[in-house]
Amino acid sequence: MQTSGFTGGLVSKTAYQRLSEEITLAGYLTVSSNDGTLQALYLSAEPMDAEATDILQLPFRPPTGLPDIRTELGTRYAVPGTNEILIQGNGEITLAFHGVPGAIIRCTLFDSQGEILYEYSEGSNQALTLNVRNGVRLRLQYSARVPEALRFALNQNFPNPFRVSSGTNIPYELEYQGFTEIEIHDILGRKVRTLISLNASTGKHSVYWDGRNDVGQPVLPGLYVVQLTSGTKSQSMILSVVK
Repeated sequence: MQTSGFTGGLVSKTAYQRLSEEITLAGYLTVSSNDGTLQALYLSAEPMDAEATDILQLPFRPPTGLPDIRTELGTRYAVPGTNEILIQGNGEITLAFHGVPGAIIRCTLFDSQGEILYEYSEGSNQALTLNVRNGVRLRLQYSARVPEALRFALNQNFPNPFRVSSGTNIPYELEYQGFTEIEIHDILGRKVRTLISLNASTGKHSVYWDGRNDVGQPVLPGLYVVQLTSGTKSQSMILSVVK
């Protein structure tokens, strides 16, 4: 049995959290500064309507000079087509594109005068460095598709139910590379075990749980929740431990 968006106990997710988990990404753009600050702008694979844009709008921008990136519409999500991007900060900043394999068809970054600054090509590790004062306005144009073979999914564990003596395998799939965590919680939302916490690649994976908690003790029989989180997406599933 699968559930979506388990956060533990009775805590409910905001409309922003629920919507961001449903967005299929074609990639993302990171902006890093010399002080180690890292910001991300996500590239949606599909257009968004006005209602979705309203939900995703961020609060007022931070004071001038503090790092920030968002679209002219006030969100951290660009959409296929033309996007006006507002980057706030001072000094040297580095921009890098990270695309889902096969998802970005074309992606070009222009300065405010319409001159091409960067053209993304799949597999390229090239980054763009700019010196800015109080910020910069850029134009991002891209088209995208999401390959059917790539998806975000937490699949049914096997065996299920299972005994601590046998353990269980938990298959999952990632549509893009990024920091990924898989945790086990009890039915009250208390964390029992962290199975992975790392930068994972796209595609199909599997992780093994031996039915023990973070200190190596066997868990009690009952229902547990496994939660997969990667990027802005999260998915949960119920599994059962028996005697």
